[in-house]
Amino acid sequence: MKILVIEDNKIMAEAIKYILKFSLDRVSEVISCNSLANAQEKINDFDYDLIITDLNLPDSDETKTFEFILSLNDRKPKLLISGSEFLSSENEISQNNNIKFISKDDNFNSNLEKAVKSYVA
Repeated sequence: MKILVIEDNKIMAEAIKYILKFSLDRVSEVISCNSLANAQEKINDFDYDLIITDLNLPDSDETKTFEFILSLNDRKPKLLISGSEFLSSENEISQNNNIKFISKDDNFNSNLEKAVKSYVA
């Protein structure tokens, strides 16, 4: 399984990699990007199975990042993560089975693990 992680916070990016490594048996490669522009380049060169992205990035706000994820128009799973409430597009997320939102709260680690496992089950 190849996973693209888009997260500008290095500590959070490493935490996500750690969670993936110890919760999945089939992670073959994790590619990290720290901006939306960097991610757009990587997506063209990287055949990912899952994208995990922070919604707030140095070069993108929640809306722009969400619109980019929707524009990919593929059925591959995506996990959106954010420390802020992201409710403006909740209806679009609930209607799209391949997109889930996870809050960066006290339950983040376990919620991320559950969400990732649900995609690879």
